[in-house]
Amino acid sequence: MSNFDLSDGLDISSVEEPPSSDSCSTADTDVEDRNFPLDINVVITCERKTMRHAANLIVILNNMKKPLIKFGQGLSDQQQCDTVLNGLIEETTVEMLESKRKERKIQRVNSVLLCTLCDEAKKDVIHGSEQPKLHAITLKAGNHEKKVIFQMTRYTDCSTAKQLVILSIANTNQYLTCSMQDGNAVLNLEECSESDLQFNSEHNMDRFLFYKTITSMSLTKFESVSCNGWFISTSSEDQNHPVEMCQLDNAERYYCFNVSRSKK
Repeated sequence: MSNFDLSDGLDISSVEEPPSSDSCSTADTDVEDRNFPLDINVVITCERKTMRHAANLIVILNNMKKPLIKFGQGLSDQQQCDTVLNGLIEETTVEMLESKRKERKIQRVNSVLLCTLCDEAKKDVIHGSEQPKLHAITLKAGNHEKKVIFQMTRYTDCSTAKQLVILSIANTNQYLTCSMQDGNAVLNLEECSESDLQFNSEHNMDRFLFYKTITSMSLTKFESVSCNGWFISTSSEDQNHPVEMCQLDNAERYYCFNVSRSKK
């Protein structure tokens, strides 16, 4: 923000006491115009002429990020009003988000589930031939030991009612993570020790977190916390395609899973 001296825009010595209600009732003295040396003319009525209101208005106009012109022409009264309000709404939203981020507190719950994942086409999630990728395939009888055993750990976040989970491969330090690359969410297997999973203002570990949602068909969806709107999914094609992230409008992906408890 550029430095702004209030005295440059408002001559304090020129501010007079508001006239009485009788003096404001006549047509000649009803409104007194005062112009400030800004990008637009500002009119303050004598009815509300106080230092506080004038100062607030000048600060608002000085903080505006958009010029009050469009295609070389001045904006209409409505467009000028919209520009001022948009600037206020934008700054308020940022302030609220920053405050919410500071209040956020993620804690682990003593709830760990060993499970396997099977998509809507009955394909099981397995390790791909090329590590560290996961694939989905229909396993024949006798090959069920190839299923990946996941460890699903629950977390709570005081800023949301949604259920948070972390997915890792059981008995390893490999965790499912999601991050944006070239405009697309990418699912990875990332090496990390459990002691390094610290969720605080100094560490951005949201890539490890997923929102767990149960559908009306008792299936489970896993939405990335760091990439909102992106879900763990499998290909609708037959066999051996990688497990990747997708958005809900992708008809070529399955994003609902049957979560089965594992005995191992």
